[in-house]
Amino acid sequence: MKKLLGGLVLAVGILVMTVSGLCSAAVLVGFGLNMLGIALFVGGSSFAIGLGLYGFGLHLARNAEDSES
Repeated sequence: MKKLLGGLVLAVGILVMTVSGLCSAAVLVGFGLNMLGIALFVGGSSFAIGLGLYGFGLHLARNAEDSES
């Protein structure tokens, strides 16, 4: 069960990071570099949350494999 939960959290983290990066890139392309600060603040914070979810999911998945053997 931990391995499944870890995989799901890992996938959600990857999706959050991907959407955050694409949204930040779209803002920079649409509005130019004068919106860089806002794009980094909003996109960077959500990217950090996604990275945390990715790391937590990876940790759960790896610990589930260790506890099975």
